[in-house]
Formats: sequence, structure tokens, C-alpha cells
Amino acid sequence: MNYGKTFFWLFFFIVGNVQAQTILKGSVSNAKNEPISGATVILNPVNSPEILKYTITDQNGNFELIFEPNVDPLQLKISHIGYVKKTLIFANKSQDFTIKLEESSEKLKEVTVKSQRIEQRGDTLNYSVSAFTDQKDRVIADVLKKMPGIEIKASGQIFFEGEPIQKYYIEGLDLLEGRYNLANDNLPAGAVSKVQILKNHQPIKLLDS
Repeated sequence: MNYGKTFFWLFFFIVGNVQAQTILKGSVSNAKNEPISGATVILNPVNSPEILKYTITDQNGNFELIFEPNVDPLQLKISHIGYVKKTLIFANKSQDFTIKLEESSEKLKEVTVKSQRIEQRGDTLNYSVSAFTDQKDRVIADVLKKMPGIEIKASGQIFFEGEPIQKYYIEGLDLLEGRYNLANDNLPAGAVSKVQILKNHQPIKLLDS
């Protein structure tokens, strides 16, 4: 009898955890129904800057967020260079999204990037992500650990030449407010083309390809 009761309560606890999870799936595309890869997807409580989850769309424009916080309602912020940022507000329940981004009226200048392993221009040090990436690397943290001068502590804090990084930018925006592990452990290595170290202020810039 005692074994039967123990098993029952353990089973109930596991099921309860599974049911508490919310799964958000979606696709991001443009007006021509072309998938947008590398779009930033941030999950927040409504009217709060707190970041609950963060991800980047894959090459097919798809994303998935799995989380447990008991927060309702929620909002998704979707952004990508060249498109107008979009915000969705919704109830906290598992669901699928089909998201269309409108092209921005701002035109970006054409930039030609030469692929070099490491390049220094003034106070800026550029690392080519592809030069340090192999098939085993899944997220950007796997690649950062192999770049000379960069160290990631067990806590997730990033150091360059023994000094802590002060700012962490993605596409020129400081989105994470110091919570670097959100990007380090969720940002696919293939979504980043270049890492920049600015020695004067010591931020890391992660630039999407």
C-alpha cells in the first residue's frame, strides 16, 4: 500500500508540471509570404520590461517558446532590420501564430563584408563567427567560448581580456538588460555572422547575417 501511494503522488507531480507549460509556436513572413529568418522574438508580461523568453526565427521563419511562469496576459515583440516592429497581446495559453511584418520605409546602405577570421579597425575587434563554428555548435555561447580573449563564466557573465563586458547588443539594440544567458543559450550559432568587441566601452555586438 505504501509503495502504491508513493507512486501515485510522484506521477501526479510530473503530470502537473507538464500541464503548467505554455508552448507558443509561430511563423514570421513578409507581405510576399516569404519566411523571415533571424527575426527577434521577445516574450514579456504586458506593460512590463521583464523578458520571460527570447529566441530567433530559423531559416524557415519559424520559432517556438516554452515557458512556465503564471503570467497573464502576455505580449510578443517581433522585430527585424528592414521591417516595422510588431507587438501582439494575448492570453497565456498554448497557441500558434502567423505573423506578417511590413517592410520599413528606411533604406539601408549596401555593405560589402569580407570574410576574415579576426580583423581590427581602430578600437573595434571583429570576429567572423563562421571561422570559429563547427557542426557541434548549436548556440552562440558554443562559439564565443572558442574566440581568443573571450571567456564565459559559469554564471553566464562574459569577460574580454579579463575584464567584464558592460553591454551586450543584438542588431544594435541592448535588448537583454544584462541577462546575457537568454541570448547565449537560445540564439542559434548560425543566426550570427559577426561578433564585435568595442574596447573603449566593451560591449559585445551580435550581428545577424
